[in-house]
Amino acid sequence: MGTNMNRNAKVGIAVIVGIILLGICACIGAFYLLGSRVMQSIVTDPQEIEKIRQDMVEYDVPEGYTENGMRLLGIQAIILSNYGSSPESIVLMSFPTNTQLSQEEIDKAIQQMNQQSQNTVWEQVDVLPVTIQGQSVNMVVSEGSVGEYKQRRMQCYWQGEQGMLALQISGNAQDWDQSIVEAFLASIR
Repeated sequence: MGTNMNRNAKVGIAVIVGIILLGICACIGAFYLLGSRVMQSIVTDPQEIEKIRQDMVEYDVPEGYTENGMRLLGIQAIILSNYGSSPESIVLMSFPTNTQLSQEEIDKAIQQMNQQSQNTVWEQVDVLPVTIQGQSVNMVVSEGSVGEYKQRRMQCYWQGEQGMLALQISGNAQDWDQSIVEAFLASIR
């Protein structure tokens, strides 16, 4: 019975990971799936956001972006958003060290959530080698259409000082400003 509970907990955490990485943590879909716990887990107080940053990683907030945080079931996330720019959202997430989620489990959960998101079919278009905190990682670039709008998503994972970190950057492909992405990646320390 303990094994089933552990497996169920891992599946639940993997689903939550997918939700947060999609940047829809405050949207109706997540509210429907997790109820008021999601809404209560959103952090807007700058001092609390600073605490989350200290637990995760330091970075420079791009000009024009607002910063919110989230804590849910041991997972912490920072959501940077600017709906007048592209990328529109930058989501950084840390996983508790005791979750023991494998890269494959996280990828699978994200893939399932991505396919359900906005009925968008995402296609991998590139893999970019990037350096984050001195580590070489692969940034997977995917694109998909939502109506007439082509969306771009970049995501990667790396080992931080406090555990595994994930990053997803998303927005409208047509107006995409890669210099924002490069400046943000270079600011992570």
